[in-house]
Amino acid sequence: MKIKYLKGSIKIMTALLCLCFVFILIEWNRPTVTKEVVNQIDHFSIYLWEENQVEEYKSKILAELSQMTRRSDLQKGFYALGFLEALDGNFEESTQYYLKALSIGEDSSSTICINLYKELAYNALALNDEVSAKYYFELAEKNVSKFYMTKLKSSLYRRFSQGIVDFSSNPQSSIPLLEFVIDKNVNEYDYLEAHRLLTNVYLLSGYYEKSIMYLLDAYRVSVWNDYKIIQEEVSIKLGQAYFLNGDYEQAISILESLFPRNKKDDFISYIPQLVESYRVVQGYDKAIEFLNDYVSQLSVESSEWLDFWYTWIRASLAINEGKVAEANDLIQHLDKVYTSNEEFQETTLYLWKEKVELDYLVQTGIRNQEIADRYDQLYKEIVDSEIYVTAKVNLLEQVVKQSIEINNYELGYQYLNERLCNFKSTDIKNDSFNISEFYEMTLDQIKQNQIMMKLIVSIIGTLLVGGVGVLIFIIFKKQSRIKALSNEIKAKQDVDTLTNTLTKEALYDCLEVHMGQDDLLNFMVINIDDFKRYNEVYGYLTGDKVLQKLAQLIKTTFPEAYVARHAGHHFIVVSPNNRSACLLKLEYLLEKMYDENIENTSNLVDGRVMISAGLSTGKVLTKLQVDQHINDATYKLELSKKRGSNKVTV
Repeated sequence: MKIKYLKGSIKIMTALLCLCFVFILIEWNRPTVTKEVVNQIDHFSIYLWEENQVEEYKSKILAELSQMTRRSDLQKGFYALGFLEALDGNFEESTQYYLKALSIGEDSSSTICINLYKELAYNALALNDEVSAKYYFELAEKNVSKFYMTKLKSSLYRRFSQGIVDFSSNPQSSIPLLEFVIDKNVNEYDYLEAHRLLTNVYLLSGYYEKSIMYLLDAYRVSVWNDYKIIQEEVSIKLGQAYFLNGDYEQAISILESLFPRNKKDDFISYIPQLVESYRVVQGYDKAIEFLNDYVSQLSVESSEWLDFWYTWIRASLAINEGKVAEANDLIQHLDKVYTSNEEFQETTLYLWKEKVELDYLVQTGIRNQEIADRYDQLYKEIVDSEIYVTAKVNLLEQVVKQSIEINNYELGYQYLNERLCNFKSTDIKNDSFNISEFYEMTLDQIKQNQIMMKLIVSIIGTLLVGGVGVLIFIIFKKQSRIKALSNEIKAKQDVDTLTNTLTKEALYDCLEVHMGQDDLLNFMVINIDDFKRYNEVYGYLTGDKVLQKLAQLIKTTFPEAYVARHAGHHFIVVSPNNRSACLLKLEYLLEKMYDENIENTSNLVDGRVMISAGLSTGKVLTKLQVDQHINDATYKLELSKKRGSNKVTV
């Protein structure tokens, strides 16, 4: 008998070992690089990659694609390749990869398909194909709206707006989409990027105060979240916006805070504005002193490049200060540096060179039609160029200003008219000062003061006559306050303080409106796998943080639903959405929790915290039926756990 049991045990152990071996082989062959890239895309850190990283990962994913067999892996592989090609500016190749990924997928409403539509819309804008851009955008919007995916919708609006601002002739059309992203504020990256894009739109349109307002908000968020790189970028743009708005002292204060920096692009992005601000506020000599000190500490690979920009800034300062002879020497040297380097002639540096030469000619008194025509041509070339937004706005402002100086009012009119036309259908508050409105407001204020005096006299008389009435009113207000406090205490009792979700009792109260109705409700019970063991290993305080994170993800994924905490580590979610939408969202939730990559050594397979869920659908006529649906969903949750981690049972 013992031998029989021993043989049976050996067979079972052998079968288990074989299963483990097969599982290890499957896991070994999973596309880890592709998964890493998709994860980087989801968490937006891919935008910080260097060019060599992009090329390296492209070759790695291509190698993985040849080994892939699962449709979902292939789809993600082509999606990741398409995204990397777009980062390199290869939008046609990127589009081909995205279309391959779509042809593999089966569910057009899945998260990855929505992301593919989003990226295809962006690529179409980059390729100047507005019809396709609209088509793919509407496909993505239709799916995210149907399933109430607020986070995906914000991401879609932010990405499409980025394409509009970067490639469209009417960047102002992105304003409603970006304001939606800021209003929802579902993740910090979309929120900050929406601020950046809105800033560019308002800078291009001359609304400098509005751009400053958005930049200050973005700066606050970047400081709170300790985003050092974004904080620097926002600071640069904020200083530039203050400069364009004529607030030179604020520009100096902001831009000075960036030092010490040693980056080549600083010469293009903000050093000219900072030096000019010094000239305006502290004088020409101080500006030259700062510039020389800055250049002495700068180390760049190309001495010719440094020579060009140093000379250009010196020449601009001399022209603005009226030092014609000095400016002439500097411009002659600038021309030598530019013509001696063939690479310079293939860049946009000619825009700055042409601008400073024209300014010098105007300063010397040459103001003929040829100069006006050259300014017109320079204006068009700046508008069509792809230089930094603030550098573009600054150059355009200066070109228009100089054109007006030589009586070329037509260009000035064109510049202002383009700004007005851009916003003719956009509701934007005008921040400019209107003297007639101010006069009318003053008259109204005088009338209101007179009315106020009469009112005060009437009130004093009323108080003397009606003291008793006032006392009654005070008592009534006290009673209202007591009632309000009572309601506030009750509200606090209805909310779980740790996760900011409903208590189970409060959930029953919320569901009373659905009892006796024909509403089909979806009851989902979600649980962290092996959470008791997790608390024993990592401690209850760490466990509480995991619960808070899961609660946050649930509320973000199911914004339309009632969410309640139950029995410590269970969450009950009740949604009026259709069953398929809830199932799709549950799968999305499981994926997002998995991607959080919270360490859990108790999970010997994946080594991270994962969740499982059960789903029950039906009508509720009584509180008893609510309990039945919760019990049914709990039973299906247990079936999910028996099938393994990260599962849903319906």
